[in-house]
Amino acid sequence: MNTKPACRRKLALALCAALLLTLMPGTGTAGSCNHPNPRVYGETVACSERIDNGDGTHTRVLTNCIVYECPDCGQTWEVWGAEYSREREPHKYNGDTCWVCGHKKTCSHSNWSVVGGDEKYVSCRDNGDGTHTETMIEYMDCRCDDCGYTWSTTENRTYREEHQYLYGQNTCNICGARKPGSSPVTPPAPRPGPSEPAGQLVPDSGSRRMTESECWNWTYEALGYVYHEILARHGFVFDASGTYAWYFNSQSWYRPISSRNNQAVYDSLNETEWYNINLIKEVRQKMKNQGTDNPGGRPAPSRGGGYVPPSAPPQGGGGFF
Repeated sequence: MNTKPACRRKLALALCAALLLTLMPGTGTAGSCNHPNPRVYGETVACSERIDNGDGTHTRVLTNCIVYECPDCGQTWEVWGAEYSREREPHKYNGDTCWVCGHKKTCSHSNWSVVGGDEKYVSCRDNGDGTHTETMIEYMDCRCDDCGYTWSTTENRTYREEHQYLYGQNTCNICGARKPGSSPVTPPAPRPGPSEPAGQLVPDSGSRRMTESECWNWTYEALGYVYHEILARHGFVFDASGTYAWYFNSQSWYRPISSRNNQAVYDSLNETEWYNINLIKEVRQKMKNQGTDNPGGRPAPSRGGGYVPPSAPPQGGGGFF
């Protein structure tokens, strides 16, 4: 009779028993103690499970817990018994997390307030009925009144309103529409200087609509000169202490008309010129919003006859800039 298989089975059972002893709660290494005489060290009721109910509450499952101690080696271990009770309660948050069940706070942000923002002009359209429509982009900084979360958003808004004519003005100062019954003033013809055939930065800005990409070929400061060049052709009188007087007074084609109110210059602008000055205003505003002087563009004239590097937006000088 072959006894080798039986011996192998006994050896395997012995190894399994040794392994189980090492995995028993509170035991040390294999062969340290088998805890043959365990005794009850204590008994309590503890939370064995925490369940998120999905409705702003959680349930704590309380279970009987018996603590055993081995009098031989002093080791202790826990044995969970039958369920004792269940307790349902609201979440208890520390910040955004319930410290009982770990639920993350969420909020629909239904109660919120605008705490900051700005508006950006986009365009203005003459409706042909004595009104115009302005399109604006509103930038809003928002905060939830319930949880304090903050975010930013944008919203397109349109405003329809009647034309706005200042006292003595025949052109709407918002969209440039001419007042019904008013007659345009014929602007004086520009006079090119002898040293410069055109003598102007954009000679045809009174007869050709400029493009936005063309405006981006100039620096922020230089666009102010392009803008006021349109007014200078109509005899606009510049403040002697302003930014632009020195340049236009040095141009041979420039003829200031001191007898004409500067507001009359705006009344004399044609449709193309109104389009171009509004376009220049929009592009300069975009540069300002982006925090750039567009240093790669063509710079402004300098008193030395050349060009100066772009600098901060010019101050003073008349007109809108």
